[in-house]
Amino acid sequence: MAMRIDHSVELGLNRLLNAPQDVVGPDHGIRLSRREASAAYRSLFKAYLADLQETFEVASEIWEAGLDELVDGGLTVNQAITAQLDDAAAGPANHPAVVWLVREYWLRCVAVGETLPAADRLAPEVFLLQWVVDEGNKEYVELLTAMPYWPIGLDENGRWC
Repeated sequence: MAMRIDHSVELGLNRLLNAPQDVVGPDHGIRLSRREASAAYRSLFKAYLADLQETFEVASEIWEAGLDELVDGGLTVNQAITAQLDDAAAGPANHPAVVWLVREYWLRCVAVGETLPAADRLAPEVFLLQWVVDEGNKEYVELLTAMPYWPIGLDENGRWC
């Protein structure tokens, strides 16, 4: 069964793919397809997909179980989603495993980029989301686009943390 969500995937894609541009400079990384990216990024992406699959299973199971409990208690599905969003604004992406996964692979992507010339560095948001879109996995994209923002920041030296 597909995960029951109540957010615009398109708006989430637009928000998450463009948000880092508000805080970073031109050396942040570029938008490369998997075919254009270095072997190190492609290898890291395989690991990310494996971890994303496991994380999706856990987060979606907990999200759906919560919805089922509320529906069994008399709410409609839409009311149940609204009720859960009151407690978890990121919906199914609120699960700590999702937050950990995104932060971990964002930082790993940056670490790979630091070993490459600036012109070959991939923007982490492209790695984490656009490549998943390109993979065609709608469920993973639905999970990730539930995030209202990337759970990452910049330290006082302008480095991702």
